[in-house]
Amino acid sequence: DALRVASSDIKQMLQILASSNAGGPEPQPASSARSGDDVVDAEFVDNSENRG
Repeated sequence: DALRVASSDIKQMLQILASSNAGGPEPQPASSARSGDDVVDAEFVDNSENRG
């Protein structure tokens, strides 16, 4: 269990760091970053490119 928790925390940290480096919104709660941060960010970038 400890290893699973550690790996989960690392994934969350990486996602938060990635979003911060990409110039995205301020870091979001772990639950938000864990489930939807990447999806929302990808959609936002896609929409921006489509709008030109």
